Amino acid sequence: MRLSFGQGPLPVMIRVLFRLIFALAISVSPRSGSAEPTASAEAGRFDLSCVSGGAPLVAPPSFDGRDRFYFATTDAAIHSFEADGRYRFTVTLKALPVGLLVREDGSFFVATADRQLLSFSSEGLLRFSMALLDIPRVGPFVVGPSRIGVLGTRGQLLVFSDNGTRLYTVRVSGAERAPVASGKLLWFETGQSELLVLEGAWRLNTLDAGGRVSLVGPLSGAALALRSTDLLRVTFSEAALLAPNVLFASGSPLGAGLVIEGQGGAQEFVWLDASGKRTRSEPLAGKARLAPAVGPERSWILLEDGRLQSVAAAGEGQLVVGPRDLPLALASGRRTLLGLFDKDRVCVLP
Repeated sequence: MRLSFGQGPLPVMIRVLFRLIFALAISVSPRSGSAEPTASAEAGRFDLSCVSGGAPLVAPPSFDGRDRFYFATTDAAIHSFEADGRYRFTVTLKALPVGLLVREDGSFFVATADRQLLSFSSEGLLRFSMALLDIPRVGPFVVGPSRIGVLGTRGQLLVFSDNGTRLYTVRVSGAERAPVASGKLLWFETGQSELLVLEGAWRLNTLDAGGRVSLVGPLSGAALALRSTDLLRVTFSEAALLAPNVLFASGSPLGAGLVIEGQGGAQEFVWLDASGKRTRSEPLAGKARLAPAVGPERSWILLEDGRLQSVAAAGEGQLVVGPRDLPLALASGRRTLLGLFDKDRVCVLP
């Protein structure tokens, strides 16, 4: 006699076994009224998409206006990926890249150690190249609207237009890093208490900040600088105190995010708009580990216990268990958050 599925003693025993397993699963499942999800339950949210160019990065990744990200590596290559980590292309250069500048439309500029400034389309096609007067040490970086600059080893700032026309050269002796740009103004660090401020092609000023400072980003017509735990707003002519007790700060043309420590050691995240006005604050669920990644809609802070806390420009924030490996740095585009986990590995965090 043939037995169809669901008939006979064997299927009956199987159904009984499934009922026992289901009942056991209900008896040991966690209660829904628990105060906070466990790390193992939350960790499932982070399906990391990690990429590598196969060599150490020259600098942290940069975003275009569509959150596609690009980075240069020490094996003379430029790599680009979609916002979700899907591979786009790799450009192989003839010399080591010194720096990378990505535009909103995805086009990008690369300075190389053989005194070249290269321009590429958003698809990685070479548009033009130009010879530099000095060996590039820092850059390319934004100098002003439709202008880019490269800092040479002899303290020369070389400025070009987007189409490759050489505009002018200015000596900024003592400058050590890429400047902060806001409008027609540039601020340079010197590694001391002095900041160099350049307006246009020739108007140069030296500011004494009263202690060693580091530039952390632009504001409208000004720059942000940290002097120990004092946040300064620096213009062409002065460095004024903007906020005390600041542990970390990051700035962008759209605004800035600060981690401030209050009485008793409690920390909070403070959002500033482009003019430096405090628009939002939120207490942190722990101690901050890195400078915040500031985005136009949402900023992220990595806490010492490995959790990631987000602060929205408007609306509610979010607190989630972070990735298993703690990143060295965080960078945020409009929607995408990237973590630089190793010198050669970048992971997209959803």
